[in-house]
Amino acid sequence: MNIEDRIKSLGSLHDTIITSIIWSAEKRRLIIEINDLNTNTDGLPEYPGPMRGTFVFSEVTVLELTVDLAVDGLMVYDWTMSRKGPDTQSTSISLSPGGQMIIDCLSVEIAGY
Repeated sequence: MNIEDRIKSLGSLHDTIITSIIWSAEKRRLIIEINDLNTNTDGLPEYPGPMRGTFVFSEVTVLELTVDLAVDGLMVYDWTMSRKGPDTQSTSISLSPGGQMIIDCLSVEIAGY
């Protein structure tokens, strides 16, 4: 299963909480840590339990971030991924209660999943 399909299978990570964002300008790498990849099914019989996740975006070429930092916590409203070209992965993360991240990069992986 490719990463786009994995994100869809996780309910586009709806309602997950971003616990950490780490940017390395020197390495052009962005790391996003999520509290529970399975949050979308929390409270349902198919909920497998909490599973932390770490997304590693390598060789980032575009990073746009608009977020209200006065609001406690960053919650994912919707997370979509697509190919922007043969060598570029594009990610759009809508945040709740408002905000957005756009990330274009060479590759994305889920570490520890």
